[in-house]
Amino acid sequence: MRIPDIDFPPVSSDEWKEKIIKDLRGKPFEDLIRKNKEGIEVKPAYHSDTSIPGHISQTIHDVQPLNHKWRLNRVYREGEIDVKPWIERAEDEGIKSIEFKDSSLFAKVGYSGKSIEQVRIHLKEDINDLYGILQELNTSDFKHKGLYINRLKEVEYSELEPVADRLFLVPASKYAEIGASATTELAIALSWAHEYLVELLQNDVLPTRAAQLIEIELASGTDFFTEIAKFRAIRVLWSILTSKYEIESPTLHLSSINSRWYFTKNDEHTNLLRATTQTMSGIIGGSQTLTVLPFNGAGDAFSERLAANVGNLLEQESYFKKLHDPSYGSHYLDDLTYQIVQLAWKRTAEIENVGGFSKAKNNGLIKKMYKDDADLESKKVVEGSKTLLGVNKFPNPNSPIIQSISVESLERAYFEAK
Repeated sequence: MRIPDIDFPPVSSDEWKEKIIKDLRGKPFEDLIRKNKEGIEVKPAYHSDTSIPGHISQTIHDVQPLNHKWRLNRVYREGEIDVKPWIERAEDEGIKSIEFKDSSLFAKVGYSGKSIEQVRIHLKEDINDLYGILQELNTSDFKHKGLYINRLKEVEYSELEPVADRLFLVPASKYAEIGASATTELAIALSWAHEYLVELLQNDVLPTRAAQLIEIELASGTDFFTEIAKFRAIRVLWSILTSKYEIESPTLHLSSINSRWYFTKNDEHTNLLRATTQTMSGIIGGSQTLTVLPFNGAGDAFSERLAANVGNLLEQESYFKKLHDPSYGSHYLDDLTYQIVQLAWKRTAEIENVGGFSKAKNNGLIKKMYKDDADLESKKVVEGSKTLLGVNKFPNPNSPIIQSISVESLERAYFEAK
């Protein structure tokens, strides 16, 4: 049986608005417009004939690596069990990326697993174990390697560059964990990455290679669509920045980590819900490395397994890995991304105008930015205009931490991420 052709006439944005107003039965259309955390108006409907200029989705698509895949990452905690059984357990739980904040641990133990695809190692300023690390990495089967340094002068670039995919990590996520808004976090990330880019170029690294050696890590918060737009926005901002240096095809390795700014000690199992939507935002936004933090702060074998299963469920049962860019073509996300890019670029200009990230950090501008954001967000939770499940909404009556909501009690309710 042949299915007849059906003609679906286009519907304009005005027609959509008329339909919405009719369904509201006298309620003003403007009542459906709200402002998100960044002060951006969120409308009830978006349409192609009112879409933003610049082809945001295509720009983001172009800056993403071809056939990019996301990997679950786990950080080795100081004082953890021996490294080898820790790696074996991580492999059994579906982890594809492991991270060492202390490079000496990796140098002593090395890698003996089979399914880990990526290693991330933070090199200390006194890198006595560098030779052992490089030797181990040269003989390993890791597909991707991050060797993170603070300054290029600490090591010989010629020793690291053939081994590592990335040399500089921009952990702007830590500012989100002390209250920075999406636009503040993006501005910090971009100005910080700019400093690294300039340093590489000044050391005669080719522009395209210099861009490839930088990785940006953003924290994923609880405002679902804003966080998706934030991850998309950093790629647009990176494209704008690198174009100033005539860098073609500036692909960016983007990492995400759950923001503990919204992880609470109060009724801590609700953090699993937050971790799930945060991880979803990171995936849809285009992150390649995802760190899902344990729900109970420091973590243990059980909570680490639950954290891994958040990613495993999204991959294997919700099929989040099937699409290359699931947010591509969304008029709402394009509009939101565009507005976040504009706001973040203005904040970046504030930082650059005082001499860049390091100078802005030293003169207190960075602190003022994130503190203003944190104070405003905490005030919203205290007043109830911002919902925090288990704290100001459906709190556990048996919790000794919060009996009445105040800024002081709220600070005690958060994990010590700050």
